[in-house]
This record gives sequence, structure tokens and C-alpha cells, in this order.
Amino acid sequence: MSTQTNNIRIEKQPWVIVFLLLTSTVGLAINGYRYGFNDHAFYIPMIDRLVNPDLFPKDYLFDEPSGEYNFWIPAMATLARFFPLDWIFFLGYILTRFALFWAIYHLSINLFNSRGAAVLAVLFLVIPKSVGGTATATQDIFFTLRSTAMPLAVAFLIPYFQGRITLAAIICGVVFLIHPITAIPLICLLGFRLLIEIFRQGICRIYSLHTSSSHSRFPN
Repeated sequence: MSTQTNNIRIEKQPWVIVFLLLTSTVGLAINGYRYGFNDHAFYIPMIDRLVNPDLFPKDYLFDEPSGEYNFWIPAMATLARFFPLDWIFFLGYILTRFALFWAIYHLSINLFNSRGAAVLAVLFLVIPKSVGGTATATQDIFFTLRSTAMPLAVAFLIPYFQGRITLAAIICGVVFLIHPITAIPLICLLGFRLLIEIFRQGICRIYSLHTSSSHSRFPN
């Protein structure tokens, strides 16, 4: 069963959820998971410091305000007051992987109207690939701000291509609050769409004025 909501197709068949769960599990088994790796060298101390302000006195890391520009680190710190941080990161990683595959599946099925294409799109992204020859991969093997924002960034494209710009803008705003860098391409897309609409309305207005002028000059 699938539903159409303002031209956005959402699949609700149980096999879709099972497929995405299995894909997430296979991806985890193939790619592995790391804690305390790479960007965690910044995230974990910031989170620990929010939980216990007495930690790391006079550490230069906390002189720079990067942790103040999003709500991800404060949210992790809030959870860390009640649960072990390593488990929070691990569960967050699993949830964001599932969410990413869900977004990719539904973006594909809305673009191509084909379950086969949607399944292939997910399978092709199980194994991380380098983005433009950089150190950034299509999937992280650890829990990050970027991996949290990416499912929403992909989901943004669904209403964007369906013409639901207000919904797309809201999703873009949430992405910006999580990871501003990830939101930059989305903001550019919204700006480009705005320019297209302005140009289109301008052309329509000119055509309307020209038509009205022609009718006034040559009445029937």
C-alpha cells in the first residue's frame, strides 16, 4: 500500500520497512562503525563539558564557538545526562542510516515512479563512496552532525521537485540548524527556484500586457 499526499508518494508496505532495516544492517556489517573517531575528537569533549562544566578547565578547544551554532551538541549532552554517550552515538548512527535509506528510497520512487529504481538506488549506496575525490564519503562510519542532517537534506529534494517549496524550505531550515554546511546547497536550490519563479512571472506579466495591448489596438 502506498499513499499520495499532495503528489508526494509515501510507501507504507511492510516489506519496504523490512528491506530498509535489512539494508541498514547489511551496511553496518560491511562498513563497520567507529566511536571516538575523527570528528568525535571535538564532539565528545564538547558534550562532556556541557554535562560537567568542571571538565577541561582553560582548554583552548572551548574558546571557539562551533558548538554554539547548532542544537545537535546540546541535544546529545541532554541525552548523555541519562544514558551512556557511546550508546547514544551508536543508536543515533543506526537511526540516521535507516533514515538516509528511507529518504533515498522515497526520493527515487517519487522521481521515477518505480519501486525497482528505488530499491537499486538504496543498494547502490550501501557501500560508501568518495565524494568528488575528497575525504568525504556518501556515508560516514561514525555518528556526526553531517550524518544527522543528510537524511533530511535528501528528503528536502522530494517536496522540492514536487513543487512544495514551503515544505522544502522548512526542511532546509531544520537542516541548517543541525549542520549549516549541509544546508548551503539546499539554500542555493531554493534561491535558484525563486529566480525561476520571478522570471516566469515576469514573462507571464509581459505576455499578458502585450496581449491586452494587442486587443485594445485591434478590437474585434
